[in-house]
Amino acid sequence: MRSFIVFFFLVSACSDAFAEDRLTKPATLFDWDGNPDPLGELPTTIITERPSFTESSVTVGQRVTQIETGYTFASVAGTHTQSWGELLLRQGVLANWFELRFGVFPLSEDAESFEAGIADLLLGTKFALTKQSGLLPELALIMQMTVPTGSTSFTANRVLPGFNLLYGWDVTETAWIAGGTSCNVLVNDDTFVASDTWATSMSLGDQITDRLGYYGEWFAIVPDDPAEKSVLNYINGGLMWLLSDDIQWDIRIGKGLSQGSDDYFVGTGLGIRFR
Repeated sequence: MRSFIVFFFLVSACSDAFAEDRLTKPATLFDWDGNPDPLGELPTTIITERPSFTESSVTVGQRVTQIETGYTFASVAGTHTQSWGELLLRQGVLANWFELRFGVFPLSEDAESFEAGIADLLLGTKFALTKQSGLLPELALIMQMTVPTGSTSFTANRVLPGFNLLYGWDVTETAWIAGGTSCNVLVNDDTFVASDTWATSMSLGDQITDRLGYYGEWFAIVPDDPAEKSVLNYINGGLMWLLSDDIQWDIRIGKGLSQGSDDYFVGTGLGIRFR
């Protein structure tokens, strides 16, 4: 089911890169010369993994806990899919450049027969690899997998691995460009065949005020599955508003550009940081 594949990526690969300029010297595993570079400062304000498709190349920082939650409504050919909660827990451990990630996504789908339940648990780690150096981007890597803990309607009944390589550039003091390339193994709901599903994205944004930012984005999902032959292209955009240094609220809206993609999706969410 193509709409569910897209939705899985939406709730597990969303970010807010507009806040990159709030960092001073983020800790990373290495610099571009290959030297260890573990020293750095934490973001002065929260940086979430929502609302855009492109994930942030920044980790939360050692001993920092961050909770992100939201809601998304998607529609394709009269079928409506909703996600309630979209809970992502991020915990910084060991060093400022490393974090653990746990995701739980309750879903419902209004089709010929209504289905509701919880998707498989998402487990992952995130490494902040390098800082930006001129034209060389800031890099981060997420290694993740889903484990078969979900409801009957939404579980894959097997462990499914994946990764996401993230890159970004600060263009000015407030403007940024960011992108990501990911590959996750997914199971086709109709054929029950597991296959690689690639995705790529590019986003750009800026700040309107110190507390309000915006982004615009294109992303594509490329299933390597004979039953899913078309590439799914999307555009979307949104706003991020800092309610405080540790709380952010967001909204987003997007539209499918290709056959088989969702007609549109809308969503909102909240991120809270504990340090």
